[in-house]
Amino acid sequence: MISIMADQDVEVFKTEVREFDDIESQIKTIREKIKPLNNKIRELTTAKNKLKTDICDFMGKNEIDSCNMNNGKLQLKDKKAVKPISKGDIYDSMTSFFTKKFTEEFKALDPSEKAKLLHSYIYEENREYSESQTLLRRN
Repeated sequence: MISIMADQDVEVFKTEVREFDDIESQIKTIREKIKPLNNKIRELTTAKNKLKTDICDFMGKNEIDSCNMNNGKLQLKDKKAVKPISKGDIYDSMTSFFTKKFTEEFKALDPSEKAKLLHSYIYEENREYSESQTLLRRN
């Protein structure tokens, strides 16, 4: 009885190995078919990004907010983003804070108020922003 169970287990194992191999082959075939398309997408994306930069520059210089196309319009939008803060930025901000804001008035504050002022200085007042323009396609 034990050898019968072992034979059945071996057959199940062989079937699973064949199925695994078949799936692996299908994945490989599909990846080979997709590769040229991914390369083409990369090329088109590079070309699109260059055109996007040129179009944004032209529209910005000539104060054009939108541009009509056959199937919709392109809109030039300004984007303002907060730059991420690094450990070095925090250190620099704290150094700047204690150089500029460490007054007798500051010393008189309770610890909670001091913490709020320091936090506000680092994360709001002394924070860098980046501005950029982007194109949005509207249908």
